[in-house]
Amino acid sequence: MLKYCLKQPFVLLLLLLAAVIGGIYAYGRLPVDLFPNMNYPLINVITHYPGGSGKDVETLVTRPIETQMSTLQNVRRISSTSQQGLSIVTVEFEWGETGKDARQLAAQALSVATGSLPAGVRPVLENLGSTLLQIAEYGVIYNRQKSRPGELRSYLETKLANFLKTVNGVNRVEVVGGEERSLVINPDNNKLRQNNLSYQDIADKVAANNLQLLAGYYSAYHQDRAVTGKGMIRGLADLQNVALNDKPLFLKNIASVHVGALPQRYAVYINGKPGIALLIYKNPHANTMQVSRGVAAALKTIEPSLPAGARIVNIYDQAKVIGDAVSSLKDDIIIGIVLVAIMMILFLGSLGTSLLVALSVPVIAIVTLIFMDILGMSLNMITLGAMAVAVGMVVDDSIIIIENIIRHRELGKGAFAAARDGTREIAAADASGTLTTVASFIPFLFLGGLAGRFAGPFGITISIMLLLSLVISLSIVPALMARQKRYKFKEPLAMPLVSAVVAVNHRLLDTFLRHRKTVIFGSLLLFIASSTILFYLPVSFVPKIDEGSILFEYTMPSGTSLQESNKIGHRIEEIALQNPQVTEVSRRTGSEEGTFQVEPVNKGEMVFKLKPANERKISIFRVMKELEKETDKIPGIITIYHQVTAEKLDESMSGLPTLFGLTVYGGNGRKLQEIANEIEKTAAHIPGIEAVVNNSKYKVPQLLIVPNREALARYGINARDLLNEARYYIGGKVISRIIKNQRVIPIFLRAKNGSRMDLQKIRSIPIKTALGYVPLSRLAETKIYAGAAQIEHINLQRVVTLPMQVGGSIPQITKTLRQKITALHLPKGYFVLFGGDYQNLIKMAKSFAVYAVIGALLIYMIISLQLGNALHPLAILLGLPLPFAGAFIAMGITHAELNLSFLIGLITLLGVAVNNGIVLVDYINRYRKDGLERLEAIEKAARARTRPILLTVLTAVVALFPIALGIGIGSKMQQSLAICVIGGLLANIFFTLNVLPVIYSILDEKFGRA
Repeated sequence: MLKYCLKQPFVLLLLLLAAVIGGIYAYGRLPVDLFPNMNYPLINVITHYPGGSGKDVETLVTRPIETQMSTLQNVRRISSTSQQGLSIVTVEFEWGETGKDARQLAAQALSVATGSLPAGVRPVLENLGSTLLQIAEYGVIYNRQKSRPGELRSYLETKLANFLKTVNGVNRVEVVGGEERSLVINPDNNKLRQNNLSYQDIADKVAANNLQLLAGYYSAYHQDRAVTGKGMIRGLADLQNVALNDKPLFLKNIASVHVGALPQRYAVYINGKPGIALLIYKNPHANTMQVSRGVAAALKTIEPSLPAGARIVNIYDQAKVIGDAVSSLKDDIIIGIVLVAIMMILFLGSLGTSLLVALSVPVIAIVTLIFMDILGMSLNMITLGAMAVAVGMVVDDSIIIIENIIRHRELGKGAFAAARDGTREIAAADASGTLTTVASFIPFLFLGGLAGRFAGPFGITISIMLLLSLVISLSIVPALMARQKRYKFKEPLAMPLVSAVVAVNHRLLDTFLRHRKTVIFGSLLLFIASSTILFYLPVSFVPKIDEGSILFEYTMPSGTSLQESNKIGHRIEEIALQNPQVTEVSRRTGSEEGTFQVEPVNKGEMVFKLKPANERKISIFRVMKELEKETDKIPGIITIYHQVTAEKLDESMSGLPTLFGLTVYGGNGRKLQEIANEIEKTAAHIPGIEAVVNNSKYKVPQLLIVPNREALARYGINARDLLNEARYYIGGKVISRIIKNQRVIPIFLRAKNGSRMDLQKIRSIPIKTALGYVPLSRLAETKIYAGAAQIEHINLQRVVTLPMQVGGSIPQITKTLRQKITALHLPKGYFVLFGGDYQNLIKMAKSFAVYAVIGALLIYMIISLQLGNALHPLAILLGLPLPFAGAFIAMGITHAELNLSFLIGLITLLGVAVNNGIVLVDYINRYRKDGLERLEAIEKAARARTRPILLTVLTAVVALFPIALGIGIGSKMQQSLAICVIGGLLANIFFTLNVLPVIYSILDEKFGRA
């Protein structure tokens, strides 16, 4: 094969050109996204139960749903939160299930559970994977004097949303905010009593006059014809003329019947003004960039037709984040290629040869796109990051081949013979080095969970590039080198550095070989000492990036009204808009019933859009600190700062939405609260714990109506009619719906000013009975009591979660807190589990450790096959702690973040660090076969491999340097990986040239040559 390549370079170049054209074509087909397709098997079941207390919601709604969900197969975890009027059950399936299958299974279980739920309760299923498909948020600002909120919302739901759905790739558009138009009935209570009517009578009459029935079939002219009765209410006039008795008495005679809006338990504001939010979701495999551009163009087209006084502003656009990330990674790749070319010229002294190697990098990257397209991958921060990381690695194969060919030319061989013999001599070692690196990534394919969704595409992309680089180095590179007449290049500019390293290393290696035990002990001590650095570094699961938008959440004490929440919301809006870095502010307080928004009225969610990163002098994290300093001055609220996409990824972990915290498990709610309070007090005195969030201690004031059974029997009324009548007076209720202009419009019945009733007025509500009208107080006990703000379950067991804000060494905090909790002597059946991003990272690190061992075994097998013995590969693997020590020290010097990227970097280092060692050991064995003694062969091999080792390591380091700086969004995602690998590779120079020979000599001396 090599002989054919050397003789037919033109054919190889044509094949390469065809592959490049194919790669360019694949580039146009690949979807562009922020992350790989997550396909989360995580389902939320959201159920609104208006008026229900937390305990009622737990008993009547949450338990039936989670009990039925627990019967499903492959369910890993079920968690739930029950609070006033709202139940959220989260079902986490094993990662083998797809999001689509998980939703189908959950829907089947929910259909069974629905029969056990209170009448009228309709759960909503949300696939958490779909939340990551939200690619944009727009706000519609309107002027109440020029635009009616109800009419504007109706326009947005019918015309604008439907228009946006025509954009290719748009899955759905959620319209949140404004007013939901309805037909409102406000009876006159005096007229009701005069005509002996109740609210329930009105509801029954409206329902009886708003229906469509199939009356059967009749035969005519040899045909069966359906008979349909249409008794639907067609609009306001029909509703006003509903007859309530046979006088006749019409609804309009005893009530105000008008077009209005449903009561709002939510508010939406844009830049401090009333607004409506548009949430745009794409199809799973659609190109985010194309969808976003299509949506922006569609909105620009339709904006002039909006009702007077309304305008559209962009709040969040994922395409902008993706564009910045892709741009920064492309810049990193280009800068990396340029730096590699400069390094090649410095070390080889040949412009032509250096350009040959440098140009192979973009060619490999373009051809890689073909395989990514075949595998159904996308261009995202992970795959592009892998390409950027691979820039310095893919040139190694070519450098090794070129170096050896030049060495054979220096022996006096012709160009063709030198290319042939030089390639054959080193091909096995070269291939072995590449395959060992690829082998280190193979376990990524079997890694589950969120980490697998990141690490898998990274490993696949970088492996494809490495294999392509191997193919090019063994075919095209020798073919072109065989036609290079001149081989005596100018003395490389880096030659003095190489000579100095060779001289210093010769003396150092001689010393090390005479003090082998000290070297081994010192290396081990260095590894252990450097490992302790990791305990003092910042921790995060997914690397933090600058998305250009801040997601801010605030929580007020349970029971706070919407009006009070709005006051605080306006104050926070003012703080944000006064910050010079903030351009737009969107706020949603509370949530609409029947939507995926699941916040009570005491909670608000805000998005702060910032200036573009190139127009800001400070990072998004600095802006967060500035805003946090101001919002911390507001008493009585709990605040959390996220970024939009990062927050959705945190949700996927199905645990605590913080870095650190714990969960208390037990059976009795009151006892759980007592334990949580004790832990909160204990934690407050532990150094490093800055704050503890204990929601269990908050209570919600609730009105309880308990019917008196004897009184009900005496007055001839049942509990259902009593409570329904009270509900119509206090909160109101949707009693029916009509369809007009293809829109469903609810009919809402409530007493005038019902929501502003105090306890005395509630007790005086007149209830129609068989003996006439009597006040509610005669039929039921009414009282205010304090109920639980929220009740949490994990796997059907009651729990209390305690998120904590920490500022010290988390391992030390965990150790101290665990000791303090043990001293509390928790009752039998109660226990504590630590959680948060830190614990997730620890679990992930353990999984990576297992896969690293598997990778090391694969590497050992490959090296053993290449070297032809089972002993010398151990020398290479046993020295790996030293490159890892270099990685740990580099992380400590830069104070880099420990995250998923860092763990991937360690696995990458595992595969890369052995490459030069393989070639060095191969050289030592070759020299020994030629008759040299062991020490002489070691010293000669070290001198021969110094320049190639320096070149391969330094090219990889300079290529990673732009990523290590973490200037762009894409770079930031892989920054910890780059720093880890750079530190490891620099240490690997020292290891390969000095420590590896020591380990080799010890093993060879003890166990002999295999």
